[in-house]
Amino acid sequence: MRRGLLIAGLAVVCVAVGVVVVQRRQDSTTQVGAPIAPPPGGRLLIHYGWDIADAASAAKNVDKIDALPFDGIAISADQNPCGTKPVAEAAAQADMARMPKLKNVTHNFLLCRFLDPALPDGSSPYDVEVDASWATMAANLSIYSKAAQATGMFDGVMLDTEYYGKGPNPWDYDSIPIPTKYTSDRPWLITPEKQAKSEARGRQITKALVEAWPDVVMLSLRGVEVSDPASFKKQHMGGYDGSWNSELAGAFFVGMVAATAGSKATLVDGGESYSQRTENDFQNAYTWLKQGLPDSHGPLLPSGTVTSELYKKTVSVASQVFEKDMYAKWALMPVPKIQQLLTLAQKYTDKYTWFYTEVHNWRGADWPDEAVSDDYLRAVAASRKA
Repeated sequence: MRRGLLIAGLAVVCVAVGVVVVQRRQDSTTQVGAPIAPPPGGRLLIHYGWDIADAASAAKNVDKIDALPFDGIAISADQNPCGTKPVAEAAAQADMARMPKLKNVTHNFLLCRFLDPALPDGSSPYDVEVDASWATMAANLSIYSKAAQATGMFDGVMLDTEYYGKGPNPWDYDSIPIPTKYTSDRPWLITPEKQAKSEARGRQITKALVEAWPDVVMLSLRGVEVSDPASFKKQHMGGYDGSWNSELAGAFFVGMVAATAGSKATLVDGGESYSQRTENDFQNAYTWLKQGLPDSHGPLLPSGTVTSELYKKTVSVASQVFEKDMYAKWALMPVPKIQQLLTLAQKYTDKYTWFYTEVHNWRGADWPDEAVSDDYLRAVAASRKA
């Protein structure tokens, strides 16, 4: 899934010729505001992995899934809700109708991924300038979200906006390979017009979801931070800085914030980085996403109607853990370490923590081949009780 974005290396940046943007960051090297703690309340642990199940597969493995130490799992659809080919309403309803009535794993998310390949002319169907693609995607999300809501088994939609298709990355404004010069204060330049267009697409998608499902939870695995290099400093989130090829992704999330504000829907920033190892790391990441980022006057915030205060009021912050260690050549984490990290992650979140896996088969699906061990299951369960 995500290691293509996270391969260790120095992210360095070129300046796009002929593009003008106002530099607003005042101080990108220090934490903005003192570390803060999340409010007390219920925490939910969500599983997302390579053993992704669709509704039909989940129905075949009800007992196995309901015995998992998770509150919810990501469920894929027969036809990708974030695809750019029209989805028939009857087909979506039939697909989601196969979702079983689970007793314990009830906070599930319909998975929406950017998978479509390049268009015949070589361009991306997710290019923010392609009106037809985005109109179709908005309609698909509306249709599928209504069908998922009707089952009573979903909290909402999980948006994995990283591009997995074969074609140009729609979030890379200049399509320049890893550049050779880097400054943290001015990592990339985009035109105000392109930023506004990407924000408009975020509003368009969110509006479709909220109109179809007024109290939907939209769990976006990446938020504004993915486009802001200050996020990847050790004292903030840490991890691999891929902001140089994700300039428009953060603007898309800003548009989501604008369309969520004032509604009954919940917008969650998944805060993907996989780099936290200590309690201080998790607290710093939470503080940055909750307060530091919106207050830091970075390249994308504030923007238009989305002020720092509106952003903080609207966005719920999540935490995440990956079963592989980015600091150890992607080796599988030892069981005790998984328990420790999940325990800390569930402490520093507003509500949702998501556990991303690639090695084990947790749900009884056809792949991966390696079944999850009892030790891993006990470790995850123990993290829930800490």
